Amino acid sequence: MLGLLFSRVLVFLLGYAYPGYKCFKDIEKNKKDEWKDWLVYWVILAVFTMGERLADAFVFWFPLYSEAKVAFVVWLWQPRTQGAKLLYESFLKPFLLEHEQEVDRCIDESRTRATDLFASYWSRAMHYAQQCFYHALQSWPSNQNQVQGRQGGSQFNPNNAHEAAAASYYKTN
Repeated sequence: MLGLLFSRVLVFLLGYAYPGYKCFKDIEKNKKDEWKDWLVYWVILAVFTMGERLADAFVFWFPLYSEAKVAFVVWLWQPRTQGAKLLYESFLKPFLLEHEQEVDRCIDESRTRATDLFASYWSRAMHYAQQCFYHALQSWPSNQNQVQGRQGGSQFNPNNAHEAAAASYYKTN
């Protein structure tokens, strides 16, 4: 058994780093015929990664589970097996073509909800900032009274505990 850490390192190296470097080489050598294969690989790897997060929580205890993940990512990009292409053509492409409108609708709705949520939080934050600024402006004249009182001007009478604490601080310093 490889162990959890070692298998994660292998999945990272063999599933992400090596294919990423191969993509770089194909892009730089302008091998456009290879680009589709790599795009298919990355789409399948994205689906695998989503499924892996769920599976890790429930089936991590299966014997050779970590080793199977390493073997699976190698099978996906291996030129002899072309596992990613097989999974894409057999399962993912037909599924997405059949449900494309529903997926697009869900994405649009999620984008709209996220935008509305962000706008709501932004509005709340701006309201809070305005309130803080307004409160700071309201307390400004009392700060002027403290300064005048310290300089021998008019006597300062605190309105609350915060002002009293500030006045005693200024008197001692």
